[in-house]
Amino acid sequence: MADASGKTAESTGPKKTFLRDATGLVKEISLRNAVFFAVSSGIGIAAFSISFVALYPTNMIYGVPIFVWALLITAVTEFFFGLTYVFLAYIVPRSGGDYVATTRIFSPAWGFIEGITYAGAWLTAGGLNYWYMMTTMGDSLKLGALMSNGSALVSAGNWLTSTEGSLIVSIPFFLFFFFLFGFRQTKTYITANTITIGLAIFASVILLFTFVALSPSTSTIQANLLKVSGFSSIQALENAATAGGFSPGYTVSGFGALLLFMVFAFLGYQNNFYIAGEIKGQASKATYYGAIACILVLVFYYSVYWIPFAYAGGYNVINSWSYLFWTGSSSTPLGGSPPNSAAILALADPSLAGVAIPLGIISMTLADIGIVYVAVTIAIRMIFAASMDRLLPSWFGSISSRTFTPVKTTIIVLALVYLTYIANILGVNPATTLYASILLALPTYIFPSLNILLMKRRRPELWNMAPKSWIRKIAGIPAISLVSVAWLIFAIPVFGIFVFYPIITSAASSSSVLSFASSSGVLVSVVIFVLAAVIYYGARTYNKSRGVDVELLFKTIPPE
Repeated sequence: MADASGKTAESTGPKKTFLRDATGLVKEISLRNAVFFAVSSGIGIAAFSISFVALYPTNMIYGVPIFVWALLITAVTEFFFGLTYVFLAYIVPRSGGDYVATTRIFSPAWGFIEGITYAGAWLTAGGLNYWYMMTTMGDSLKLGALMSNGSALVSAGNWLTSTEGSLIVSIPFFLFFFFLFGFRQTKTYITANTITIGLAIFASVILLFTFVALSPSTSTIQANLLKVSGFSSIQALENAATAGGFSPGYTVSGFGALLLFMVFAFLGYQNNFYIAGEIKGQASKATYYGAIACILVLVFYYSVYWIPFAYAGGYNVINSWSYLFWTGSSSTPLGGSPPNSAAILALADPSLAGVAIPLGIISMTLADIGIVYVAVTIAIRMIFAASMDRLLPSWFGSISSRTFTPVKTTIIVLALVYLTYIANILGVNPATTLYASILLALPTYIFPSLNILLMKRRRPELWNMAPKSWIRKIAGIPAISLVSVAWLIFAIPVFGIFVFYPIITSAASSSSVLSFASSSGVLVSVVIFVLAAVIYYGARTYNKSRGVDVELLFKTIPPE
């Protein structure tokens, strides 16, 4: 059997099983840019960390917020998970990531479904963060309410967060992304991403230093908050959140939800696996350094960076404010804005609102742009890889001779991201979009470990390519297998208890299961999952009618 470059399986040899000369993609991403690409998606969440983490209990254990304990537990377990990606990147150094590994090791059907659902997760996440980007700019301008001459800024912020303003301002941003992704080489927009994330981190650090230098007091922040919140007292703010369903205090389910949040907050360590075929040098090396950088940066954001702002604002106040924001309350302080570091800086000293506004726009807006970069890139690579394997029409994998990128797929992905954005500004609850994205991403948190545990039996030629240190046995079990099992022992109970069990119980208690599914994001996830299965089996049937055995191809060499 010959591939598109004319090589036969025999002449190619087992060590070149996944080296595909005919993809048209170019190895042009440097190690530095790959590391920043890994950090990008986590930074986007971290920029909004205060509004995210404030939803959960903030009880102290040994003087440390319970959130930090959950952070440390998750950081250790996710380091193990990151190592599974490093291992797979060594064995399968090809753009497409989980899709490529799972189709070759576990199952072509499950690999395709995993790839399409993960692409769907990033499409929804990209649109959601596009919305965050526009919202952040408007929210930062609303801090003008703390300035004596800031009424024009407030008006601009209110207009920008309106449906009309969001639509109008989003168009030039969309055209920018369209031009950058569709008509420039990959190395160009990956380099642009490095600059974007570098500026976001720099602005965050300056914001932190400025805030700490103030020695802010809780009473000052809360007094200024009341001036712009519409509430008569801090207690009234907390009561509004409680009336809306917020229940502060430590609970086992709350801590579990916190662990679940942290699992998905540590996004990024796997990013380089999806562009492995375009990284200069060893993709596994880039994935390893990317995972380490991602974990370290996020630990910084969720502890060193987050704690001073939340502590100075008052945990109960930040919790209540955050809860009102996420439930869409019209009485949220600053006209619908979430609590964030720039807002708390301005509340600590209104004379610094002129500093907080540009720092907030740079740190949070650019961080959200970083997620859009990642979302578009990963979704493109998953769809492209499936096209290369003849499970999607070949034109999805068509590469431009000028940019060496799949332009047609890029256009489609950008359009879908923008449609998700439109849905959010037209009223879809961002929490619904976020939950749909989480559900669609779940397979990618399980299959990497399963692929490793099954590799020796299903694809021994791939297992034999692994570095000896990774498969050296400890107590009779290969080291990388122990790492995989350690991650599954943590992940499966967390997903089962805090993802699927609440869905089942909520659906059972709901008067309308369909209404619950559509409002929670479950329906979107199920539709995309079913659609992926239909496409795969349709493609398999079509290929068989032409004499092509798809499953046999996946067991031999990757079809070009």
